[in-house]
Amino acid sequence: MSGAILALFGVVMAAAIGDLLIPGEEKGGTRQFLHFLTALSVLLLLLSPFCSLLQGADGFLQGEIEWGEEEVQKSDFEKKLSEAVASRSAVQLREGLSALLQQRYGISPEHCEIAVVLDEEGELRRISVFLKGTALLQDPEAIEQDLLEKFSCEVEVR
Repeated sequence: MSGAILALFGVVMAAAIGDLLIPGEEKGGTRQFLHFLTALSVLLLLLSPFCSLLQGADGFLQGEIEWGEEEVQKSDFEKKLSEAVASRSAVQLREGLSALLQQRYGISPEHCEIAVVLDEEGELRRISVFLKGTALLQDPEAIEQDLLEKFSCEVEVR
């Protein structure tokens, strides 16, 4: 839409400059032809959005208008929604795992890093727990076995 406005502004500006450059004060001849061309080009620029709308609606007169953009927007919306839900569920799962590790093993959240990997459908694929600081004194195999019992995915504890 901004391109059409810019084109309209350019045509009007060029017509005004052309009108100033044409010699003479008479209302006939070249000046009148310039006014006609300017009016015609402005009219075409104003009608171009309506023409593109009518070209996209083949069944307009039959009452059957198909809007292809709605399907694309709907699928894009559903994709963005599923990505947002998966992202939020990964964050909540990390928070829950952090609370579980703190409650069961006494590992504070600053002494472990938790990475959660989800697939395209939002299902849990992998949990990785990286111990650091005082959490290195815990047995990683015991934590891994405990998480494997709770989750049916690949678990790694280092």
